[in-house]
Amino acid sequence: MNLVQFFLFLDMRFLFWLYCTVFSESVTFKVDDQDVDNRPTSKKAGMRVEHVNRESCSRKVEPKDIVTVKFTIRVGSERGDLIQERKAYRFQIGEKPYPGFETGVLGTCPGDIKKLTLPPHLAYGQEGSPELNIPGNSPLHVNLETLAIKKDSVIWTKFGRHDPDRIRDEL
Repeated sequence: MNLVQFFLFLDMRFLFWLYCTVFSESVTFKVDDQDVDNRPTSKKAGMRVEHVNRESCSRKVEPKDIVTVKFTIRVGSERGDLIQERKAYRFQIGEKPYPGFETGVLGTCPGDIKKLTLPPHLAYGQEGSPELNIPGNSPLHVNLETLAIKKDSVIWTKFGRHDPDRIRDEL
């Protein structure tokens, strides 16, 4: 390999590194058009989802589950004002005040991490939320991690299934 070939090789590696660095963080895709949460698919239009970490699991979040998540919400842009941050927030699917948050949680496994960009119609809409200082027609940026799923007395975490009744029966 002569000197010219060596520099061409370095340039190719640099261009590949640059391409991966610049474009890997901007890869996003729309939420599936399938109607998982019985809402019209047109309401999901404009929501962007980026999977930061995907876990394999035997149980995914379904309607009526009680879910524990960790999240941060920023208004405007990904580096916008921090509106809310929770280390462990538990809620039942179907009772969250805005549909985009639930849509982002549905179908996730414990340990999954996502970045959601919610357009205003999937967040607080035209009214906004004066209590949280969210102006009307503001997009929300949510970093979300699913910690646990609970259905009846069975809990699923990224470490597996925890069934207190089954343990009690074995003792």
